[in-house]
Parts: sequence; structure tokens; C-alpha cells
Amino acid sequence: MVFPNAEKADILMLYGECRKNAVRACTIYAERYPNRRQPSRQLFVNLFIQLRETGSVTPRKRNRRKPVTGEEGQINVLAVVAVNSHSSSRAIA
Repeated sequence: MVFPNAEKADILMLYGECRKNAVRACTIYAERYPNRRQPSRQLFVNLFIQLRETGSVTPRKRNRRKPVTGEEGQINVLAVVAVNSHSSSRAIA
């Protein structure tokens, strides 16, 4: 579930107010903000950990490593696919 930064700030403030008691913070959050989506107790903990470790409440973008295949490797992959069309070019690479 994605929460706007304003709601994340409210979650963190309430978590601190409840002295890092996630169950209590979750209950009070539901009382104070009945018209909002209710975060799980684990979200209170995870959001606090994320802020402490990264300094940000926005999730980190995951960078996928792209395989490096030279021209010769590309030719070999295409040759295997040409021989067996059921083979996955990604698996071969």
C-alpha cells in the first residue's frame, strides 16, 4: 500500500508519540483518522526503520543489473534460438 508523504508523517509522529508501540499507535491512528486507510502495525515499524536507515520515507528504486553481452555473445544466443525456437533468449544469455 502506498501512502502519501503527509500520511507517512502522521504515522511517524504517532509512532513516536506512542513511544514506538506499534499496536497502540495503530489503534490511536484508527481513532484519529477514521476516514483514511488504516496502516498495519508493521508499517509503523518498517517506516521508522526506513527513515532511520535511508533518511527518507520514499522507497528506494531498485536498479536491476542488465546483463552485458558482447556482439559475439549476441550472435551465439541468436544462433541457439534459431536452432531451438522454444528456448528463451534471456535464459540463454
